[in-house]
Amino acid sequence: MKIKLGGLPVSWLMGNDQPKVGDYLPQFTVKNADGKDVTTNDLKGQTTLISVVPNLKTKVCSLETARFNQEASKFEGVKFITISNNPIEF
Repeated sequence: MKIKLGGLPVSWLMGNDQPKVGDYLPQFTVKNADGKDVTTNDLKGQTTLISVVPNLKTKVCSLETARFNQEASKFEGVKFITISNNPIEF
């Protein structure tokens, strides 16, 4: 599957293959809404579902994230995270 953002090709952290259930999560560090680092190690031992969107200010990403959060409330014991390119002050 070829993925484009703004007409330009982008790459998965895991190469050309999409991740599959049971794949290991690549190492990463992102900032949470409080500006604190969250790393792959922080998620160890937790069932986690990650949604990645380019920009929360777009209608599609905003709707996707709202639905993601709505569905998240139905699952106990699962950590839900949305990652975007938006600055923390968003």
